[in-house]
Amino acid sequence: MNCDHAVNHLIGFLINGVSQDNPALLNNLVYYTPRLKSVTSLQNLIGSAFMSSIWADADLFELYEMSQAIVQWKLQISEPTISLQEFYSAWDLCFVNCNIWTPQKLAILGGILSTKSKFEYLQRSYFLDDSGTVIKLYRCWRNQHFLPVWCSLLGKSQSLSRLDEIVAIYSTISDPVDVKRNQIPWNTVTRSLTRLSTSYLSSPPTRESPLTRHLNRFVKTLQISIIKNNQTVISEALDNICSECFNLYAREVGSSNPNKHYMGEYYRNALFAVIIELKSILDSTPTIPENWYQQIIMCLFYTSFIAKDIGIVGFESYEYVYDLVTTGITMCSNQWIYIQVLDTMIGNIWNGIPIHSNKPNDAKRLFMLNYLERTLPEFPHLTPSFIRKVIKPIELSYIDSNDVELRESAHLMLLSLFQNSVSESSLVTWQTQYYHEYIALATDHFLQKKLSEAQLAIIYQRMSSRLPHLQTVDKHLTRDTLHYTYLKILNCHQTDQQRVLLLCLIYQIPFVNRIFLLEWLNTCQELMSGIKFDRAQKKKILEALCTVVSSLQTDDALKWWYSNILPTQSYL
Repeated sequence: MNCDHAVNHLIGFLINGVSQDNPALLNNLVYYTPRLKSVTSLQNLIGSAFMSSIWADADLFELYEMSQAIVQWKLQISEPTISLQEFYSAWDLCFVNCNIWTPQKLAILGGILSTKSKFEYLQRSYFLDDSGTVIKLYRCWRNQHFLPVWCSLLGKSQSLSRLDEIVAIYSTISDPVDVKRNQIPWNTVTRSLTRLSTSYLSSPPTRESPLTRHLNRFVKTLQISIIKNNQTVISEALDNICSECFNLYAREVGSSNPNKHYMGEYYRNALFAVIIELKSILDSTPTIPENWYQQIIMCLFYTSFIAKDIGIVGFESYEYVYDLVTTGITMCSNQWIYIQVLDTMIGNIWNGIPIHSNKPNDAKRLFMLNYLERTLPEFPHLTPSFIRKVIKPIELSYIDSNDVELRESAHLMLLSLFQNSVSESSLVTWQTQYYHEYIALATDHFLQKKLSEAQLAIIYQRMSSRLPHLQTVDKHLTRDTLHYTYLKILNCHQTDQQRVLLLCLIYQIPFVNRIFLLEWLNTCQELMSGIKFDRAQKKKILEALCTVVSSLQTDDALKWWYSNILPTQSYL
C-alpha cells in the first residue's frame, strides 16, 4: 500500500468513526503524519484525526502521546518538503476552527504543547525556524486555547477518574507563572494531584503507565497549586498522604522477604513524591498548624525503610522537612504533641516473629531512636519522671541489641539527655546524678566491644562539654570521672583499649580545676611512659594532648608541654 493510499484509508476511518484497533491506528498516525509531503494531505489527516469521533472512549494519555510523538518525529526527521511553519500552521488551523472542545481534543493539544522544550533545544542548536512563528504558536495555543478550555472542562460534571486525567494532562505542561492565574480552580488541581500521587503509593503502576512516566511533573505541579490553597484543602492532602504512607509500610512489613531491597525505581519515586509534597505543604504557610508536624513526622516514620535503603545524604528536601518538623515539634505550645508522637511511634513498632526481623520494622526502630537523639536536647519539658517512665524502657529495649546500629543509636539517644539545657533545674540535678552512671555504661560497652572507639570518643567529648554547667551541682564531678577513667586504664590489659581510654581522659582535662591541671597532665605523661604503646599509638595520643594543651591557653600548660613533652624524643 503506497503512502497516499494509506493516508486516504486512515482519513476514511477517522471521518466515518469506524471502530478500529486503537493502538494500530495511533501508530499509523504517528508514522505517516510527520512524513507527508503534501500540505493538503497533512491538513486533511490532521483535521480528521483531531475532529474524529472515534476517540470518544479513548484513553486521554494515548491521544496525548500520539500527538507528542507526531511532533517529536517531525522535529527529528524535519521533512524538507513541508516546512515546520507549514506543519505547525496545519495544527493551528484545527485549533482556531474548533468550536466544540472535548477532553480528547485537549489531550491532543496537550501532547503537542509538551514538545515545546524539545523544539526550543533544537532551535538553539540548529535554528529550525527562522521566522519565529513556531514559538509564537506554542504560546498562543497554551494561553488562548489550552488553558481556557482546560478550566472550562474542570468545571463540568464528570467522573473523578476523567477529572484526574484532565488535571494530569495539564500537569505535564504546567508552569510556575500559572500561579498568577486566578481563574484556575487550584483546589480541584490539588485534590486531583493528591489522588494521583497517593494512588502511586497505594499500588505500584506499570513502568509504561502515565502515572510512572509523569509522576515528577505531577509533584512539581502540586508544588505550584498548593500555594493557592486554603488550610482545609492542604489538610485533606496531608491526611491522604499520611494514610497512604502507613498503607505502604503495612504492605511492606508483611512481605515474605525480610531482606527485600528498597532502592528500586518505584520506591525512590514514592519517597521523592512524599518528601516534595510534604515540603510544599510546610512552605505553603508562614504559620504551620501544630498537628501538621505530628502528621508529617509520621509520614517520615512510615517511609523510613525506603530512606534507610537509598540514603538521604544530599537529599536536601528530606533534610529540610526533617529539620523543620523535628524543631517544630519541640517548640509546640502543647507538650502533649511530643508525647503523642513518641507514643504513636512506640505503638507502631511491631514485635513478634517474623515481623521483628523485617526491614521496614527495623528501620522504624532506628528512626525513633534517631528522632529522640535529635529532639531530646531541644525538648523544654524533659524531666526525670519522663526519663524514668518513657526513655528508660526504650533504653532497656535497645541498649544491648545485637544490631550494632540500633545499639549505637540507643547510646546517642542517652547521650542527648545530657545535652538538654532548656528544661527545668530538676533535669540538671538528674544529669549530674546520672553522669557517672552513663560514662560507666559507655565505657563498659566499649571494653566489651559493643561500642566503637569513635563513638566512645564522641560520648566522652560531648559529656565533658557539660561539666562546667553540672559542676555547679557537684563540684567534684570532673575529678571523680577522671579518677574513674584513670582506674579503667590501669585495669585494662589491651594496649589499644588503653590508648582509647587515655584519649578519653585527655578530653576531660580542659574542665579540671586549674589547681590540679598540671597533676593530670603529669598523669597522662606517666601513663604514656608506663604503657607499652607502639609508635603509632603514641602519635595519636600526643596529637590529642597537643590539641588540648593548645586549647587551654594557659601559660602553665604551655610551659609543661615545652618542658616535659618536646624534649622527650622517644614520644615523637
